[in-house]
Amino acid sequence: YHNMTNHYFLQDYQITIYPWSRAQAMVRDGDADAFYAASWNEERGSYAAFSVPFVPQKWYWFLSKESNVDPNSLEFKKKEPVSALLGTNMRKYLQDNNYIVSGTPETMDAVVKMLDANRIKAVVVNEDVIGEYFKNNKINPDKYKKVLCKDMPLGMYFSNKFVNEHKWF
Repeated sequence: YHNMTNHYFLQDYQITIYPWSRAQAMVRDGDADAFYAASWNEERGSYAAFSVPFVPQKWYWFLSKESNVDPNSLEFKKKEPVSALLGTNMRKYLQDNNYIVSGTPETMDAVVKMLDANRIKAVVVNEDVIGEYFKNNKINPDKYKKVLCKDMPLGMYFSNKFVNEHKWF
């Protein structure tokens, strides 16, 4: 491990910030070596290697406080519109599991407005991300009901090309 760490730090690197969907596409297409932080999914695994998870992450459903539905139930999945931010693993999870996915929100502001306007019954988000949004926008989180969806720790994805070219990594 020590030697691998030394090799890694001797490797030249540059960090550039891109929109989330673009960063993933760049790694898939061989235009970038890695992206982070991300949770594992099968599609990403087809073009990149997932690191050991290094950040805990829990996905939560957020619903109106008055809601009495179970967002993890089969009945909910078949009947109620839901959403997640565009380009996220949460959105892919909803689509892959045949939820009724509504809208294409690119920002937390947009998805919360959809929920508040009752255009969707629930949203799946990372608890830390929405917590920061609530704090920055002075929104009382008690306005919403929170239900655990999945435990999905975060790691880093390295392109298969990068891993093949850096066998020591």
